[in-house]
Amino acid sequence: MLLWYAVYRHKPNDELHTEERAPHAAVFARFDDAARLGIHNGRGVLGMWLIDGSAEQGDVVRCHGSVPLKINARYEAYLARRTATN
Repeated sequence: MLLWYAVYRHKPNDELHTEERAPHAAVFARFDDAARLGIHNGRGVLGMWLIDGSAEQGDVVRCHGSVPLKINARYEAYLARRTATN
C-alpha cells in the first residue's frame, strides 16, 4: 500500500494523506500526472509525496514540489539505495 501525502495551497500547514491500494504503477502514473498539472483531488498543491507503507523503512518513493526537509532526505536516501543496487 502507498500513502499519498499532499500539502494544498489553501491549507499550507496541513499534511493530508490517503491510502492508495491500486497497483503501484497506476498510482505512480496518477502521481506523475498530478505533479505535472500541480493539482490533486481538484486542488492546487504546494507539495506531495508517496510513502511505501509496505517497506520496512517507510520509503519515500516519489516526491514533488515543496516538501518537509525530512521527507526530501528520506527520498534521497531511497534513490541512493536504488542506485547502489542497480
